[in-house]
Amino acid sequence: MANQMFFVSFLVTLVLAIHGIHAVEYEVTNNAGNTPGGVRFNNEIGSDYSKQTLISATDFIWSLFKQSTDADRKNVPKVSLFIDDMDGVAYARNNKIHVSARYINGFSGDVKTEITGVLYHESTHIWQWNGNGQNTPVGLIEGIADYVRLKAGYAPSHWEQPGQGNSWDEGYAVTARFLDYCNSLSDGKQTLISATDFIWSLFKQSTDADRKNVPKVSLFIDDMDGVAYASNNEIHVSARYINGFSGDVKTEITGVLYHESTHIWQWNGNGQNTPGGLIEGIADYVRLKAGYAPSHWVQPGQGNSWDQGYDVTARFLDYCNTVQGIHAVYYDVTDTAANTTGGSRFNNEIGSTCIQQANTEKRYKFHMGNLPAKTNADRKNLAKVSLFIEDIDGVAYAVNNEIHEMTHIWQWNGNGQSPPGGLIEGIPDFVRLKSGYVPSHWVQPGFWYLHVKASLPELCLEAKA
Repeated sequence: MANQMFFVSFLVTLVLAIHGIHAVEYEVTNNAGNTPGGVRFNNEIGSDYSKQTLISATDFIWSLFKQSTDADRKNVPKVSLFIDDMDGVAYARNNKIHVSARYINGFSGDVKTEITGVLYHESTHIWQWNGNGQNTPVGLIEGIADYVRLKAGYAPSHWEQPGQGNSWDEGYAVTARFLDYCNSLSDGKQTLISATDFIWSLFKQSTDADRKNVPKVSLFIDDMDGVAYASNNEIHVSARYINGFSGDVKTEITGVLYHESTHIWQWNGNGQNTPGGLIEGIADYVRLKAGYAPSHWVQPGQGNSWDQGYDVTARFLDYCNTVQGIHAVYYDVTDTAANTTGGSRFNNEIGSTCIQQANTEKRYKFHMGNLPAKTNADRKNLAKVSLFIEDIDGVAYAVNNEIHEMTHIWQWNGNGQSPPGGLIEGIPDFVRLKSGYVPSHWVQPGFWYLHVKASLPELCLEAKA
């Protein structure tokens, strides 16, 4: 007897607990039982299954939108489902869902799965706040309902695919796909975290003292033109760009977020006058190193100037980073003729920084376009190269690692053999030619050049022989 009383008490407690958790009443009424659609509803779907679906849909909606307490939810004591002899598919109003018996009858396929998806959609309308008094676009309201259907696994095959449609707020499946993408951005939130960690690591900002003081980074998906921008620790990404992008939009926006996150953490010269092309190039360099460079970017060596910005500058910075450890040569420039007219013109129109910069940039473009990857084993062992601007006759010369001509510094000059002097001088002019610094007075290609042009570059590049 005591055991029976305990069991009854346990059942009462369990029922009360369940009622407290899910205190919503559900009822199903088939008003079209005498129609073909009503009969098909009874035979292939049924009231019991539909009632359980309403319960499951409610639980799913609360879970998906993290409405874990009564305070988070609309006060809906009862949800009713009616199967009616009407046109259309279904609608929800005043906590009542109406489904068309004619649609059920005419549906070709798995009608039970189809109506389950419809019930998830319409149940969302029951529990939606619809902006809670604000002016919410209808396309968004319907898109949220289809988003629930999508996440529940009841998206039909005829729906638009991700990226299709004319506008993110077009409604229904189009908006549902867009919302699904937006949700993946948290994913988006995690991407911001991952991008920040990557930036700190790449630029060796291991302590708070190395980093900008940014307590919060916010990402906004806005209905705007363009692609994205960063300002005041906020990243704004264009919903129009997302909608119109053809391809793997998740990978594309991940790359965009790495780029814009760099702008959040950049020092931008820390008060100095930093070229805009360099600032954008650093952001694309981060995107490149993170593995999110799109296929349409320029290839290494392309572009007009190293500080052109974006992908051009990113490729140049990547090159500079690769040669940092390999090409450990110190360069200095000395103007011993500063008091002469020529020395003064050098300082005013050229300058030592320009010489060093041009050397790096042109070496980059020449290497990317003409030379295979090299190692220190392929090069002469030079610790320092010096350039002197002197009050002398002639043009220039190179001796003992002191420059007039950079190529003469690095040439092997036959490496013990006796190559023709004309070849030794021709190789530096070949380098000058390929670097883009050919003066207008040079001879033009003639018969001899055309005859040997296939072998001459190889001969130049194998300068040890």
